Amino acid sequence: MRWIGWQSLAARAATLSRDERRAAAVAATAHALHDGYTDLIYVMLPLWQAEFGLSYAALGLLRSMFVGAMVSLQIPAGL
Repeated sequence: MRWIGWQSLAARAATLSRDERRAAAVAATAHALHDGYTDLIYVMLPLWQAEFGLSYAALGLLRSMFVGAMVSLQIPAGL
């Protein structure tokens, strides 16, 4: 993959249609939300442990289920 200069990117951005800009904005927003929610689990696990009296094994199971769901849903999302 070759590097594209900023001037080339600016020229490309100027030629994007309204629909292409909207699609890029939606994709960027979805990506930001996904990353935010994915990172939020590390904050929530200790809170859930204290609130629900979960053991470390239960937290590990929750984390494993989360990772399993993320992995298994990557394939349909990619299709």
